[in-house]
Amino acid sequence: MGFGHHDKDTIISKFLSQFSLVDDVVQIGNTIFLYTLSEEKANGQVFNADTGRNFIANCITYFRRLQERDVKDFSALADCSISKCLAIFDRLLANTDSTLLVFKDADKSFMKLFVGSDEVRSHHGL
Repeated sequence: MGFGHHDKDTIISKFLSQFSLVDDVVQIGNTIFLYTLSEEKANGQVFNADTGRNFIANCITYFRRLQERDVKDFSALADCSISKCLAIFDRLLANTDSTLLVFKDADKSFMKLFVGSDEVRSHHGL
């Protein structure tokens, strides 16, 4: 789930320790998005336990939340298992004023999302 551990108690403990540090945390479907603000940039993590299709829908909903909160720069760590979904989300941002950059390492994906004002299109039909 993004902490590099497989022990459930360790994962839960590390996850809960993050709550005292965050400026925003929300669960959308079976995905949790959280971030802290530093110099007008949101730095966070994404924890996903949802299907690929639902994760993409959750990302679209969260993207709209970032727009509503006027967050323009969102960086996050996530498990590498969602990298294909991030590629699909990136395609949904095509022809908008937003940009998603994804950098993968062995077990994590680092994403940097520059949030514009254009609407992201629906994932249906992909």
